[in-house]
Amino acid sequence: MARTPDRLGVFPPRSMGDGLRLQAFLELRKPRRAAIVSGGYIGLEMAEALSGRGMEVTLLERNHALLTTVHPSLAVGVTGTEAC
Repeated sequence: MARTPDRLGVFPPRSMGDGLRLQAFLELRKPRRAAIVSGGYIGLEMAEALSGRGMEVTLLERNHALLTTVHPSLAVGVTGTEAC
């Protein structure tokens, strides 16, 4: 049985089916804004893809740097942001 998001417009990237549901949502609803909760590789890739579609993207990350899960040498310090 296919999983559906718990909330309308929430798409955790766990499977290809999740990606296809996100794509269908984008084509049907044509949202103007998105929030990405992840400063890892997939989160940054998603932010770039949605931004490329003309969407305003907010990236949320709890760590002090981006890409910390990839490799320490690739981690990028977060600057010019609001801390919560």
